[in-house]
Amino acid sequence: MKSRLTALASAWCVLARPRRGLMLLIAALFSFQQPASTQALSITTPVFERISPNPITYNFGVGLDFTVLGLSAPGDVTAAVRAISDQGVSSGCEAADFAGFSVGSIALIARGTCAFSDKVANAAAAGALAVLISDNVPGVGAPNVTALGTTAIPALMTTMSIGDEFRSLPGAIARVGVPVPGPIAGAGVPGLMALMLASGRLLGWWRRRQRTA
Repeated sequence: MKSRLTALASAWCVLARPRRGLMLLIAALFSFQQPASTQALSITTPVFERISPNPITYNFGVGLDFTVLGLSAPGDVTAAVRAISDQGVSSGCEAADFAGFSVGSIALIARGTCAFSDKVANAAAAGALAVLISDNVPGVGAPNVTALGTTAIPALMTTMSIGDEFRSLPGAIARVGVPVPGPIAGAGVPGLMALMLASGRLLGWWRRRQRTA
């Protein structure tokens, strides 16, 4: 409610007192809270655990057990891990790869030839709640990789050996957690650029007004 009042006040000031209005507008935009759906997330660092059998907490970081796929959606999911049937280089690249996939599971997909975004999008369309993409290079730690666009569900990158472990344990339960990124939900670089452009245009209008006053 407070943020809404601040926004209304800034809108009035933009018309009546542009310089003060600009300052209030920027303050209002940066004071907005995260949506209720993401406020429920209590994690502040990425999480990857095998709940059963034989519980394990995996290590986060480049060169370690897992990393977060860049532009991953936030979320905290605990569910059964289901490896899709096709584990070749085109793993998860086609919707048909997810035929018979169990809705509400975590999809395990091998790294391959198509974009990470395509793999995650196909998994989400099949009803997956999260995605594990296992590397296809043996004996190395998890790499730092990113999707081409924001994913619909949380996605992690794991080592090849961890992926193989889960494939050998049908029905294993895992937890995948990706914290909410940044202070402004849904903003990121595009949102900040839009704010900067709008602020610049408003300031330019105010200066022109001052010169002709």
